[in-house]
Amino acid sequence: MTPRYQKLNDWLTWMHTLHHAEIDLGLERIRQIAERMDLLKPSAKVITVAGTNGKGSCIACLDALLRHPSRVKPFRVGVYTSPHILDYCERIRVDGEMASEAVICNAFDQIDRARGDVSLTYFEFSALAALFVFAHSDLDVYLLEVGLGGRLDAVNIINPDISVITSIDLDHQEWLGDTREEIAREKAGILRQGVTFVCAEPEPPMSLQTCARGLQVQSYQIGEAFDYRYSGSELKVRTTAKTYTSLPRPNLPLPSVAAAMQVAVLIADPLDESAVIDLLSSIHLPGRFHQLVAAARPCGLLVDVAHNPAATKMLAKRISEEAVVCDLAVVGMMKDKALPETLAPMLDHIQVWVLTEFAENPRSASVQTLKVVLLSLGVNADCIICEREPEKALDTAFYTWKSRQAPPNMRPCVLVFGSFLTVEAGYRYALKKDELSGDI
Repeated sequence: MTPRYQKLNDWLTWMHTLHHAEIDLGLERIRQIAERMDLLKPSAKVITVAGTNGKGSCIACLDALLRHPSRVKPFRVGVYTSPHILDYCERIRVDGEMASEAVICNAFDQIDRARGDVSLTYFEFSALAALFVFAHSDLDVYLLEVGLGGRLDAVNIINPDISVITSIDLDHQEWLGDTREEIAREKAGILRQGVTFVCAEPEPPMSLQTCARGLQVQSYQIGEAFDYRYSGSELKVRTTAKTYTSLPRPNLPLPSVAAAMQVAVLIADPLDESAVIDLLSSIHLPGRFHQLVAAARPCGLLVDVAHNPAATKMLAKRISEEAVVCDLAVVGMMKDKALPETLAPMLDHIQVWVLTEFAENPRSASVQTLKVVLLSLGVNADCIICEREPEKALDTAFYTWKSRQAPPNMRPCVLVFGSFLTVEAGYRYALKKDELSGDI
């Protein structure tokens, strides 16, 4: 039987049209196909990570800890995350390398053959592809990122050995509920009877605590079993096996880093402090407070995927801590987000707002919608620029900077935030102009 498609982009386009809805939470369809493909019981250890923010950061740090070359036998790790920024292959990594298009296309073909007349969503196809690739890669550990919620997310067909929740806040209320208690209950769906649970949320809602007690999980709570402290110059992380006292701060959320370090010592010997210093000094995850330097322009780019209230609060705090000059921002968001609550934390930092949108995406908030929100928050109309095309928005932002003066000895940045699509536009702009340096 000839594969339905030969090229990855053709598969992805078709996958978007296969199911009647982009999001259709439920495990019956995907579990049925996974069972047919013998994917439900991996021989590797499985770590599932859920959370409103910080999931990808936790997985990136944990992946690096487990595969560190100073180990006598570094772990072979499969990583599944979503969404991607520039390349779909970012979603599936084996031993630190993105899966090739050929490998992913083969996985899609095998899924297509196994599914029969069962309709699958884009996300279900993606999760199954990752599990298929991992099952044929001789791995020691699977790291699976929940895409939405937890209880009904596609990766939750696999029983984890360790469940991690990085944070709980308001996002995706349409599917998860309008309160932290409701959202926590959905995320608690990744817990299993008696398994290990690492929680990096400092104030876990009662619904999560009740679920954890009911399942008699072995809990490791941040602030109790493990913790971190950052003095402004040095990071200290305490795990149940070892305390690290003089670590550099990475460009990742510190609770997620601490959680990753705690999980690592539960399944492997702790690394020496020098190895962790080396790791945290070099670890990088695109779209997480990532600064790109512009050699030929008056300023650089600072890109961050912050797209909900908790994330922009964290971004605003980090800007203050790092004394970064970024009072001009390019912003594009999805209309189903809490727009006023997400933009409000940035008001003290941003003086000029360049708004953009994504015409091809039906979820995109229009520039006019974003402008109305900013006006309602008290932003002066003269401080708002609307550019529907993201590339033009970035051109406008850099042009505007020509007439601005940064404080002495401080390099300014154009801030790009609001969604993964906005960050993607920032990176593509940097690559196209070929003027920005940084590990994209």
